[in-house]
Amino acid sequence: SGCQGPTLVASNSSFIDCATGQANIQYNPYSYNILSETWIFPDEALGETYILGANAWATASFEEAGVYPFNYFVETDSCTKGFHQNVYIPFVGDMYYSVSCGTGSLYDVTLYDHSNIFPLEVGSMQHLYAYSDDAGTSWNNISGTPSDLSVNFQLPAGDYQFREIIYSTFTTAAPPCTTIVSVNLPDKPDADFEIVSPFEPACINDVVVHLNNLSTPVTGLNYVWDFGEDNTNFQPNPDKVYASTGTQLITLTATSSIGCSDSTQNTIEIQDNGLWNGTKPNLLINPAPPVCIGIPITLTYFDISFDDPTGFIWYQGSIPVTPIVTSSSFDVTYAGDYWVMGSDQYGCQVPSEPVSIYFTPLPTPTIIGNPNQCDSVPFTLTSSINTASGLSLEWERNPGGIVGNSATLLQTLPVGTYTYTLTATQNGCDGVSVPYTVTVASPVDTPAVSFNIASCEPYVVALSATNAQNGTYNWSNGSTGSTINGYHGGLYEVYFTSNSGCVSSNEIAVPHSPQEYMWNFPTGCFCTDDLRDGNDLTSCAAQAGIVGPYNPFAYWSYQVNGVDVSTGTGNHPLGFSNFGPDSINLILDNGFCQITSDAMYLSDSCSASGSQGLIANGTSPNNLDSQANTFNQNLEQLAPEIFLIPNPAADQTRIEYRYDGSKSQKMIEIYDLTGRKVKTLRLQSAAGSISMQLGDFVSGIYQICLMQDGHIIAQSKLSVAP
Repeated sequence: SGCQGPTLVASNSSFIDCATGQANIQYNPYSYNILSETWIFPDEALGETYILGANAWATASFEEAGVYPFNYFVETDSCTKGFHQNVYIPFVGDMYYSVSCGTGSLYDVTLYDHSNIFPLEVGSMQHLYAYSDDAGTSWNNISGTPSDLSVNFQLPAGDYQFREIIYSTFTTAAPPCTTIVSVNLPDKPDADFEIVSPFEPACINDVVVHLNNLSTPVTGLNYVWDFGEDNTNFQPNPDKVYASTGTQLITLTATSSIGCSDSTQNTIEIQDNGLWNGTKPNLLINPAPPVCIGIPITLTYFDISFDDPTGFIWYQGSIPVTPIVTSSSFDVTYAGDYWVMGSDQYGCQVPSEPVSIYFTPLPTPTIIGNPNQCDSVPFTLTSSINTASGLSLEWERNPGGIVGNSATLLQTLPVGTYTYTLTATQNGCDGVSVPYTVTVASPVDTPAVSFNIASCEPYVVALSATNAQNGTYNWSNGSTGSTINGYHGGLYEVYFTSNSGCVSSNEIAVPHSPQEYMWNFPTGCFCTDDLRDGNDLTSCAAQAGIVGPYNPFAYWSYQVNGVDVSTGTGNHPLGFSNFGPDSINLILDNGFCQITSDAMYLSDSCSASGSQGLIANGTSPNNLDSQANTFNQNLEQLAPEIFLIPNPAADQTRIEYRYDGSKSQKMIEIYDLTGRKVKTLRLQSAAGSISMQLGDFVSGIYQICLMQDGHIIAQSKLSVAP
């Protein structure tokens, strides 16, 4: 076409292997600029390989014989030059085989030529057949003529390779083509089995007959079982339950994948069930329910119409009773549905009718109380269940016998150890409690109590309790231990609890701090003219005077200008009304602490406005004017306080309190030991006394809190005695 480019130097082809051909192209590129080179293969080509260049070649395989065009294209910068070469495939080798069982231990084998031959070669093809039993190391030729397209021969079981070699006498340049296939000829089936049955003869409908397959080879076989009835099975090791009696013939046929078969037979005798006719026997029940829990109910197999079974298995529901019960009778102690399966020497079974067993529950009393008690001190034991309709109780003590029949048992016993049992009876059934042991110990000594004033200001009372026995101490103010501190006077009680649980108590009265009584002594500056009647220094207006505390003191004294003017011992301080232009103090001594009050100043020259409350006729205050800046008044703001008298208390107690005098919201709140608020008292004055009834309080310790604007400013513990 006028394309100038490389020129062909040589071109040829060859049949290089079975079904594979090669094309060769040699060209002269001259000085052309080669842009690309490409082989184009026919559509039938498989597994192509090639190289490019001036000496190019290409190979490809084909499934059929024929003539196939190979094309090689060389592209330059001016045009594309093509070179063409046909490749001749004279034949493509192939072979297949067939195997049949043959006779004895041998297989019949046939090899078939299945090669694809180009028409020019037909009549010129030669065929050579062989087999190897050592993986191709050596070959055994199979007799036949070179023109045979199939051969027949026999082989035993084993692993083999079959070979066919073909070549052409027409195209002698074509190399031979070899086809090899690998074949396994398995061992021929040898059918065998054994009958595995728990009973022989075996019972109809009841016994499971297992068939254990012993055939060889153990793999690669299919099985058909004929049981002598109208059904078959294809499992290797089936189970069979026979539905008909008599001698049953069992046949096993084993077939290999090649189609070889072998059969074997065995027989088993099947017996009829002579234990029942389809109607379940009953169970005898003795005694009949209801029965109290703990009394066994005996179940017995009974069937008057048939022979008794020789073996038994008892069931509760669908589960065998454990441990296994194999007798004809069974003692039941738990509620449920029970039945028994009877059996004989052939494995024939007969199920009984189920029976429902139930029991009357027992009452379950429990003794509640304190196991540690004291000599001759009454105590109570209580039943966990009350006497109700149809329920009765009986207390038994060892030693002592029957001691009561109610839900509560009151006892007072000497020292010793006692064991109680409580029997509750309901619906004719007795329930007995776990034994309950009470140990009654000797009484404990009363603790000795003493006190000492450890400090006067602040007031600290050191209290001590002793006992020859070991135990614990609990005080009425909430403290524990043999030695404690108190912070006010009053009645203190200590409770001693021995290790045996016995309790004794003692109390002691502690004098109050003299400071508690100074609140009614006026301090500060006052005018004498407002206190006297005219110019009479000894006659006070409206009998104004100082009323002393109503409590007796070991020693008391009124001092005027530092000199005792009125004293006493063992009684309460007298009143004082001899007012002059003096400095007056009150001294109180409770036998442990002596406290001197702040001064009351009296002046003849007072004109500034102001007032100070004094008690006139013991009922109401008078207003006294004072001159500003005439003298200095020593004012002391007293700390908030709260006192409980008596403490401990049983019926009532008195709460004495004092605030600091500032205006605020005032109240007393009372809490039990769980933190629960049980009472609130609202207060109107900054100081005072409240009587509180304790009838609504259970015995125990309470926290008494003096509250101001929602905050606790003072507190004390109250012990409420039983």
